Amino acid sequence: MKQSKKLAYLALCLALSILAVACVKQPLPEAETPPAILYINRCSICHPAYHPQVHNYTGWNNVVTRMEKQADDKGIKPFLSEDEKTVILSYLKKNARKGF
Repeated sequence: MKQSKKLAYLALCLALSILAVACVKQPLPEAETPPAILYINRCSICHPAYHPQVHNYTGWNNVVTRMEKQADDKGIKPFLSEDEKTVILSYLKKNARKGF
């Protein structure tokens, strides 16, 4: 029983440590480039632009699709042109978290 409590405590400490590190605001990569500026300007209409490593590319692709729908539901039309979407997704893909 003591061993399982120790493991649970260690798991909790690890989870809290990871959360603390993840919450530290990191500057966006290439923040002064046109793709980053476009990402910041378009996505911060409703919320702060998240660091690209929050998701992998597949995750970002899903998020952008979901955000387009939410913007449309809120009457923000057009939220992104096809060119803007391509530029933003390229920026996110280049800087996204690798792997899962």
